[in-house]
Amino acid sequence: MLRNRLLVAAALLALPVAAQAGLLVNEVATGTVDWIEVVNLGPASVNLSGYRLYAAWGTTTLGTSNSTLFGSVTLNSGQALVVTETSNLATPVTAAGTIKVYSGFAIGYSTTGTGGVSGVATLVNPSNAGVDTVSWGPAANTFAFGSPFTGTPFNPTAQNFGRNSNTDTNAASNWVALGTTSPCALNPGQSDPNSQITLTISSTLGSFDLLVTTQTAVPFGEIYNLVSLVDSVPDGSGPVFGVGIDSINSALSPADPFNPFHTYLDAAGMYALSAPQGSIPAGIHIEMVTLLVGAGGITRISPVRVLTF
Repeated sequence: MLRNRLLVAAALLALPVAAQAGLLVNEVATGTVDWIEVVNLGPASVNLSGYRLYAAWGTTTLGTSNSTLFGSVTLNSGQALVVTETSNLATPVTAAGTIKVYSGFAIGYSTTGTGGVSGVATLVNPSNAGVDTVSWGPAANTFAFGSPFTGTPFNPTAQNFGRNSNTDTNAASNWVALGTTSPCALNPGQSDPNSQITLTISSTLGSFDLLVTTQTAVPFGEIYNLVSLVDSVPDGSGPVFGVGIDSINSALSPADPFNPFHTYLDAAGMYALSAPQGSIPAGIHIEMVTLLVGAGGITRISPVRVLTF
């Protein structure tokens, strides 16, 4: 039996994390010192070796970014970096340990209001394909690198502007003017891709209430609720997505709307379950994680939740 469980565990752990477009130009500062932020909103780390960042405004093409711009930097899921025009990396001010890269060329321009000059920034991968392009100003900038920009430019009303969500549709509505910048951090309205599926669990007098939500709704998504009785220390350090190996028992049955361990979200991208008072013996300790499964594998993993009844 143990061997069978280990085989199932290996199969579950081998499920791939579905590929998602994650690298985005996320924030642009065009003040006294110019800088551009790049963020990884995908589920997996990305090594930036060979990537380039281009920027242009008006009729001026800014220096060709070299393929060693980012060195061998790896950007983890949810992590951001800034490319700045200051060689001493003093601006913008960021928390210790955050990643800043010297561009070697100016990368922005004052584009305030309708009199602003159109600008564009493009992130290009080692194969010279455009990963993400952002255009700003009163009209789409004519300089595009990699894949042509076909969206609607954002016309800023301030020198600094950034994305207001995790959504990228090449629409002006993806962006907002920023009174306060947040270099090397997610912007207001954005969420860490590692917590885009959220598990909330609480208990009173031997009852429990469980709620799974998807911040970007995934109607009728397939989920695994992996429940372990093992008290991993520290929390979230178990071998199966942060919980104990016994959690595999909760994933063996087929998906069913009435199976709390392998089931489906509702039309709003949520799943709720409650048990009455006294249904759970006192002293029971559980550690739990929720996996969202989509085409190609596991697309989201919730933080581990811990509860002692």
